[in-house]
Amino acid sequence: MNTNKVRVKKKMIIILIVIIMVVIVVIKPSRNPLARMTIEEIREQLLLETPIGTHIEDVSSFVDKNEDWNLIPTMYPYRVWVHLGGYRYFVFWTDVSANWRFDEEFRLVDIVVRKSTDMP
Repeated sequence: MNTNKVRVKKKMIIILIVIIMVVIVVIKPSRNPLARMTIEEIREQLLLETPIGTHIEDVSSFVDKNEDWNLIPTMYPYRVWVHLGGYRYFVFWTDVSANWRFDEEFRLVDIVVRKSTDMP
């Protein structure tokens, strides 16, 4: 009879651990705004700060002010490419980047946002 109580306690502990792990996996990514926002929402947020027609120097200043972002070197003269951050969901890692695109006068014409997910 005592062994049954021990088994029940072990099962309860295992179930509790599993529930805690599931909660952590589900809740943690939802705290990251990049995980909650769609590509379109991120793009719209960036366009609020750097509207179409913004000069490349002003976009560069905006990017420089965001210390969490990493500028990605590009060989294209009319682009500013930035790694905005990333988040983990279970075993998958998602990187989020933005690519500001300019015309020949270095005026913003579009922002392309990408999310790319890697498996382990």
